[in-house]
Amino acid sequence: RAALVIVVGLLLIYYLVAQVFVIKGVSMDPNFADGELILVNRISYYFTSPSRGDSVVFIFPGTRSDKYIKRIVGLPGEMVQISNNEIKINGRKLKEDYLPADFKTLGEINLKLKNDQFFVLGDNRELSNDSRIWGPLPKDKIIGRAQLIFYPFPKKEWLERESYNI
Repeated sequence: RAALVIVVGLLLIYYLVAQVFVIKGVSMDPNFADGELILVNRISYYFTSPSRGDSVVFIFPGTRSDKYIKRIVGLPGEMVQISNNEIKINGRKLKEDYLPADFKTLGEINLKLKNDQFFVLGDNRELSNDSRIWGPLPKDKIIGRAQLIFYPFPKKEWLERESYNI
């Protein structure tokens, strides 16, 4: 009985509260590195909506199980424009202090998000498969927010939401 209770408890935690995710690839460099383990907070979005600056883990649209991590830059109902290496949200330039100055945001986008859509980008824009390519992320695909990098151990870091000038 005790083993069954423990297994059920762990499954509930995994599906409702928190989940471990392994970073694969370089699309979120320099803020997340290939092979890092992060804790994904699944429970917070039951009480609040995802916010700009959140790094979210989600099921890649069009698949049932492929998981990606990207950063939210556009929120439901907003107008997202990308042109000349600039991102504008509702006409205001987005300032991203968490990225190196030489990083470029390529592409030409002019998109109004629906009420259940988010615009997500990888931090390493030149090597990221993100909303510029496959479109907005539906809210129901979001698993949770990246909360803690816990491996490798020397890097252990609690992740804060990035702030913007918008």
